[in-house]
Amino acid sequence: MSREKSGVRMTLGGICMAYIVAKNRDIRGCIAVEMEPGNRLNGLDEYLSETVLGTGTQIVLISHPDAYHEYAPYEILTSEEEFIRRALHMDMPDRTNRKSA
Repeated sequence: MSREKSGVRMTLGGICMAYIVAKNRDIRGCIAVEMEPGNRLNGLDEYLSETVLGTGTQIVLISHPDAYHEYAPYEILTSEEEFIRRALHMDMPDRTNRKSA
C-alpha cells in the first residue's frame, strides 16, 4: 500500500518510489513501471537507454507521473518484464497510437 507525502510517492515502509518511463517521439503517451530507487533501477535505465539509442525512444526516470504532463497519457504496467519487452519494441511500425502530423 502506498500514500502521497509532499508530492513524493512513499510506501508505508517509507521507501520513495520512482517510475521508469519509455516514450517514443512518434507515439502519443508512454509506458511506465514503478520501481524502488537503487542499483536495479539505475541498471535498467542505463541498459534500456543504450539499447534504444537512435530509435526515437526515450527512457527517463521520474518521481511522479502527474508532474510530467509531456509524457501523458501514461500506461502504468505492473511487470518489469513487460515494460522491458514493450520498451525495446516501441519503434515497431504497427503501433496504433501514432501522433497526427
